Amino acid sequence: MLTRIIALCAVSTTLAITGCGKEEQQASTNTGTPVVTNAAWVLDAEPADAKGVADAKLTAAEGEEITIRGKIGGRKEPLSADSAIFVIMDTAIPSCADNPGDMCTTPWDYCCETPDTITANNASIMLVDDEGKAMALNLRDYGFDELDEIVVVGTVRPRPSEAVLAINATGIYKVGG
Repeated sequence: MLTRIIALCAVSTTLAITGCGKEEQQASTNTGTPVVTNAAWVLDAEPADAKGVADAKLTAAEGEEITIRGKIGGRKEPLSADSAIFVIMDTAIPSCADNPGDMCTTPWDYCCETPDTITANNASIMLVDDEGKAMALNLRDYGFDELDEIVVVGTVRPRPSEAVLAINATGIYKVGG
């Protein structure tokens, strides 16, 4: 019992010390997991004129500023735990969760779709800092998860082919909350 109390005190002290001086605030989800809010890149309002992923792939040019809408998914692990890099799918493509009776344990991987459909409707997103490097953070700590619908603002990265759409993101808005 004493060991447990000491451990809880140590965790509380660590959280208090590491939280000092940060501009970001922490809230709590229903599960008690801390969620960081008020990061500069978390957009408060939904950007206008967002394109779907498939439409953006048809016209996006390297260096172009872009606003794109999609759902986090398209592979088994669409969110990196170590950096703010993730994959989104066009909202017009149903995930396995949208298929009645589908018992898929990872519906965000869109395994109910063909590989060609997934390729034609996905985009890679990298949330970047002022130097253009991927931020070293886990988006789950900011309340983002698989199948969340989001709007991303950023710049189109080099496109080695029409099948590839990668964006250096500077802002993300979570649709519906």
